Amino acid sequence: MSADKPTAYLDSNIPSALHYDGGNTLLLRRKGATCDWWRLERHLFHLWTSKTALLELAEGHYGGQAHAVAEAYRLPHLSSTAAVKHCASQLIRERLVPASEERDALHLAFCIVHRIDYLLTWNQAHLDNLEVKSRLAVVCKRERWRAPWIVSPDTILKAVLEQTIRRKNEDQAF
Repeated sequence: MSADKPTAYLDSNIPSALHYDGGNTLLLRRKGATCDWWRLERHLFHLWTSKTALLELAEGHYGGQAHAVAEAYRLPHLSSTAAVKHCASQLIRERLVPASEERDALHLAFCIVHRIDYLLTWNQAHLDNLEVKSRLAVVCKRERWRAPWIVSPDTILKAVLEQTIRRKNEDQAF
């Protein structure tokens, strides 16, 4: 990874929100925040995703799907290694992520193993919530892993607001 910009991994729900074309009020608000971040901030990061995210985006049928899949396809993809799979299994064993949500564990494992600075997601049920972040900090400290900052387009630090987007300490968890 290059040191000139922080890195951000995009969960599948980021390209999905970016190209959402339905009428749900909550999802329209997420689309607005995602589009703002995409337009104003994304150039300040090295963006990554994975084949796992691409597979999620390709499932089912929803408005904007073709554009969301194409967006994710254009991004560089992190390698799915044995270390990523082992890390995801451990996150499930530690009950950080429910066993039924293996892909969420994989998204987090990609970030841990590849030392990504930010996991950008709208998944507040299994990833972007205080309980997961607190428990992740404990597990990462014990395992000597570097935890990503788990954020949404609403909560990621904003250069347009003159907030620093760089991690001050390489080993800092949150």
